[in-house]
Amino acid sequence: MYTYLPWVLLGLLFFVSPAKTWSPQFGSSAATDRRLNPLPSVDWLRRADDEMNIRLPGSRPFRLRATFHAYPGLDFAKPGKSEIITGDGTYEETWLSPERWRREVTFGSYHAVEIRADGMRTFQTTSGMRTFQTTSDYEPSRLLMLLDALLYPVPRLLLEPQLQKDPPLWTLRELSAGPLRYVQLRYVEDGGNGHSYPHSYNLTPQGILVRSDDEMAMMTSWQDDENFGGRIVPRLISVRAMDRELLTVRVSIQGVPAEPSQIVQIAGPTAELGLTLKPFHWNEVHRAKVLDPVMVFAPGNL
Repeated sequence: MYTYLPWVLLGLLFFVSPAKTWSPQFGSSAATDRRLNPLPSVDWLRRADDEMNIRLPGSRPFRLRATFHAYPGLDFAKPGKSEIITGDGTYEETWLSPERWRREVTFGSYHAVEIRADGMRTFQTTSGMRTFQTTSDYEPSRLLMLLDALLYPVPRLLLEPQLQKDPPLWTLRELSAGPLRYVQLRYVEDGGNGHSYPHSYNLTPQGILVRSDDEMAMMTSWQDDENFGGRIVPRLISVRAMDRELLTVRVSIQGVPAEPSQIVQIAGPTAELGLTLKPFHWNEVHRAKVLDPVMVFAPGNL
């Protein structure tokens, strides 16, 4: 079992897992900057992704439930014209394997179900038929924030720099918050016309992701980790921007038997690639050298 020490990092409460043994070599100073080429930085990010990825082949089957509250944040729409859905919602996922899972979201008037099941064998592999039903083509923005934090804590392109035309040049900083130390990976993206967009990821020395800040000044934190099947499952997720709370999430998870009967396919044709609960990221298109629709967009890669 993991044990945790509460710590304050930039005004936020995070949790450290001292039972982990993998750690970098820290310098003697409280803050040390090192320029990294893409490959060493990817080692940090891949480690963080591996710690949190509960959907790998052979992973323990689970049922996950996330209850969340969405806040309005800054809304410049006229009164009564806002398209931002706020309030309480639920996300439920039953996962048996990469080829057999079910996801369902209920959030205000929005409801969606996505299922991959009923494997179809070809001469090479077995892949599940994927279906998708929703009450609206519009996916609420707060829901996309939730799915990013749950499914993609580290964007895929950062894990595979060879897919990028210009992989980011990272700065690694070894920092401390009181007696506790953490690592910050940071790069600045040139947006042109004199604009720059910083990205950063804060990790414990053991490689556990606790916070990210993106180019839109949106901060996501992962806290109160639980050990499930040898992986980290944060039970508290928060998304903020400009000192405003946008989303708070409570997560619970339990193991389930790997019984195919738990996932029942819904009637209807196979869903198109673009019809999915998977968030699309602009930089997946903007930065990719080669756009392989199966690799980049296929929901079955989760």
